[in-house]
Amino acid sequence: MSRNKIKLSDIDEKLLEGIRKDLEEGMFEKDAAMLNGVPGRTYRFWKKNVPEFKLMANTAILKYKKKLIQTINVNSVKSGKTGLEILRRRWPKEWNVSQKIKHEGKVETGTKKIADLLQKLYRKYEPRKDRVHSDVS
Repeated sequence: MSRNKIKLSDIDEKLLEGIRKDLEEGMFEKDAAMLNGVPGRTYRFWKKNVPEFKLMANTAILKYKKKLIQTINVNSVKSGKTGLEILRRRWPKEWNVSQKIKHEGKVETGTKKIADLLQKLYRKYEPRKDRVHSDVS
């Protein structure tokens, strides 16, 4: 059998079942492979070159993701913070809250320019006596 012509049927069923089960329980791919005696390099090769293996692995991961989201939904009455943190760490592109700040204007550099800017800001927002209001009659 050629190395690049591997089929899912060429991989031991118990090995596949172990990897699938571990992925469905939330193990990271490299850890599920290692627990079942498969080097990470081999796992990545199978995932890249055996479409059925890739489908099996991705389906198992999605099943875990679904279970995790359902658990978070049920427990969110008490606190969903832990579950959300797990989701953010496992799938950051989907679950992280990103904040983008748009800056318009020019950036001043150098100590003198920064000092001048601070003075302008201080003068602009400095409390003036004629603006101070008193509640005392």
